[in-house]
Amino acid sequence: MVTFFFVPVLLVLVAENCREKEFKKDKKLRLEWEKKCYLGGTSMHTSQNCENAVRAGRQLLLGG
Repeated sequence: MVTFFFVPVLLVLVAENCREKEFKKDKKLRLEWEKKCYLGGTSMHTSQNCENAVRAGRQLLLGG
């Protein structure tokens, strides 16, 4: 039963993979994901969205 619960959640996370460009354009989206990544567990820290959000934030901060 637990397996059936986690499968749709994983599919949603995979389907909502955001690129750096999207995070640079949409500050609200970037801040939302930075918050999720900061408050989430270690599995969130290594997610592609977290990496992209952090990378986009750094580039914007450094003027890139």
